Amino acid sequence: MSLKRWALSYFGEVLYETYGTPEAGLITIMEPSKHLTKPGSVGELRPRVTLRVVGDDGTEQPVGSVGELVVRTPLTTAPYPEESPIEVQDGFVHTGHVGRIDEDGFVYLLGRSKDVVIRDGVVISPTQLEAAIGDHPDVLEAAVVARPGQGPQMQAHVNLDMTMQLGGQGQPQGPQVVAFVQPHPGAAVDHADVHNLVANNLGAGMQPDAVRVVPNLPRNTMLKPAVVALRQTP
Repeated sequence: MSLKRWALSYFGEVLYETYGTPEAGLITIMEPSKHLTKPGSVGELRPRVTLRVVGDDGTEQPVGSVGELVVRTPLTTAPYPEESPIEVQDGFVHTGHVGRIDEDGFVYLLGRSKDVVIRDGVVISPTQLEAAIGDHPDVLEAAVVARPGQGPQMQAHVNLDMTMQLGGQGQPQGPQVVAFVQPHPGAAVDHADVHNLVANNLGAGMQPDAVRVVPNLPRNTMLKPAVVALRQTP
């Protein structure tokens, strides 16, 4: 939000924000006048777009509940090949994103389902962590991912109904939340500063397990942080 506030104060209420996926196209739009009244939201649904929040069993969740976002747009009406990795049910595309919709119809993203972790009842959201760490004056960008825990032969799964199932042998440990931080050119970022920033803005329960300062974040073809590569980074 700090970048949005700066842009709004500098340019005025001219900033639009959108959310979409390659499979579904544009899903939401945030009007310039709504950024400060609905902080953290990616906006309202565009015309002819239907969005649902569903649990692990595919049932639609009540307003305000957290779950996977599934969407139907004019772009999702065409049939996909059987070998396509895109999961489509009843014309709704599974985005793989976890979020919620408030009572006014505004959509909020919590992050990628693979990277949202529940710890002691606290939902650790990559999106919130990235925004909080990005408020550090020396941070250019941050990317937060969840990696498997270190327990012997342990497997962890975070359900969309916000529970965690652990299985395997040995002493299980949950997924490890790792924040990769790219500083501004010539700047240095102290790990302790990042932890303090998160604790002050989001609470101690939202702390990442590790902070990795890197000169450059790996990028995908859309120039976004390559989260798949980051999950595999030792």
